[in-house]
Amino acid sequence: MGQSSSDVSKDASDMVLTNDNFASIVAAIKEGRRIFNNIQKFMLHMLAKNIAQASTLLISLAFKDACRLLQACPQPNMGLGFERAVPDIMRRPPQSLRTSIFTAKCLVDMVVYGL
Repeated sequence: MGQSSSDVSKDASDMVLTNDNFASIVAAIKEGRRIFNNIQKFMLHMLAKNIAQASTLLISLAFKDACRLLQACPQPNMGLGFERAVPDIMRRPPQSLRTSIFTAKCLVDMVVYGL
């Protein structure tokens, strides 16, 4: 456990609690899942926007027109990183270590939202 454990057990363990409360493990798992979901949302939004910007620039090159005013600035995207966790986040199974942030669904959504 945390504060009451010996130094030998702390050195041998993979994870050490800073307090003697197992509820902190659940809170840490919830926070990790929230961060993972927010990173996915942020990347999806940013890359979809980049596809849209590239499409706008290619179309403006084809018509020799300056459509750069249609592009948005990235500051509103930063709010995605601070979103609250979805209500059912602790009912979901844990993420595999081999799972990428870019799932097949995420890649399809990125292209569709970008175009």
